[in-house]
Amino acid sequence: MSYVIKQLRDAAIKAFDTPEFKEALADIFVEQVMEKMGGDRFYIKQPDIKQSRNESIREEANHGIQISELQKKYGLSRSQIYSIIGDGDVSGNSP
Repeated sequence: MSYVIKQLRDAAIKAFDTPEFKEALADIFVEQVMEKMGGDRFYIKQPDIKQSRNESIREEANHGIQISELQKKYGLSRSQIYSIIGDGDVSGNSP
């Protein structure tokens, strides 16, 4: 789902926060997609979650969050964290 479509969808859900309306809106959306696309296959690019995650990791590391805490929070290895923050020294002897 594109970022804009997701934002519009989220705004509509918040504006009409009832289960019945949500179901009706989802049904209309699906019907419109089926009508426009017919039996064709189409590709919807998945958002790049890693880029956002990596930016968060860098920001947290820059604010002094320990590597071990980042490992736990994001489920990554020590070397993966260092690779993301741009420090190749995984020995723990960083200056």
